[in-house]
Amino acid sequence: MKKLTDRETFVIYAGLTNALVDHIENDFRKSIYNKQSLKFKSQNLLNELISITDKLYAEGAEEEVVEQHVMAGDVMLKFFKLGMKMADMDDVKHQGLNTQLNILLKSYGLDIDF
Repeated sequence: MKKLTDRETFVIYAGLTNALVDHIENDFRKSIYNKQSLKFKSQNLLNELISITDKLYAEGAEEEVVEQHVMAGDVMLKFFKLGMKMADMDDVKHQGLNTQLNILLKSYGLDIDF
């Protein structure tokens, strides 16, 4: 895998953090964890990351950046859930799905290997 740029790295961090904040807000089950505390800490981290990404994007691109973070976070959650399901598969199914995903991604010109 090629080395990511600073911009890509921060978009990944911000997207994942945004997904975490959304997950805490919308999907967090009652548990021993303090939902408000987790949400507060995650939101603070997201705000810090957004302040960094503001320096990486052109002025006035805030709406585009936020939309990109939200969309990326949503897709990352779906891929995370896929990864969890793949981890539970037997090796043959796991390798077969992995191969099919790689073929599909390459057919769209995406150089990402699973």
